[in-house]
Amino acid sequence: HVAPMEEIKTYLEDLALWGFNTLAFWYDLHHFHSFDDPDAVAFRERLTGFANIARSLGMKLFYLIVSNEAYADSPVELRAIKEGGARGGWYDSQICPSKPGGMDYLKEQFEQNCRDFIASLKPDYVTIWPYDQGGCGCELCKPWGGNAYLKIYEAFRPIGEEYFPQAKWVVLLWFW
Repeated sequence: HVAPMEEIKTYLEDLALWGFNTLAFWYDLHHFHSFDDPDAVAFRERLTGFANIARSLGMKLFYLIVSNEAYADSPVELRAIKEGGARGGWYDSQICPSKPGGMDYLKEQFEQNCRDFIASLKPDYVTIWPYDQGGCGCELCKPWGGNAYLKIYEAFRPIGEEYFPQAKWVVLLWFW
C-alpha cells in the first residue's frame, strides 16, 4: 500500500528476470467506504500502475475478485453471517447472496468494478475467490464452497465476460 513505485518497479523487474510471467493482484474493497472513496480511487490508480509496469515487462495479469466482499459501508441488513461460513479473514462487510437483494447488490458492485476499473486493465486471467474475506454461514449459503459461492461465480462470469472477453477464467477453491 505504501512502497514507493520505483521500488515496486525494481521488484517486478527482478521477478520478471527470475522467470515470473504473471502478476496476480486484488482490489481489496473492505478498506474503502465506496467506489468513489478518494482512498479507493488512489488505490485503483496504484494497482493500475502495478499493472502497467507488469505489462511493460511482458507479464500477464491475473485479477482476483473475492466473491462476496463488499465496501465498508455495505448495507448491514445484507451482510453475511460469519459462523459456519468463514475460512480465513473476516471484515463484517461481506454480503450474503441468499438474502433478498444480496445477489443484486453484489452483481451491481461487481459490474461497476468491471466497467470502471478492471476492464481497463485487460486481465489475461480472472478468478472469483471464495474464501478469506468471502463466505457466509447462513443455512441458505451452506456449504459455501459447493453452494452459494458457485451461484456467485455463475452470476459474475457473464458480467465479466462482457467487459473483458479476452480473459481466461480460473476456478480456485478448497473445502468442497
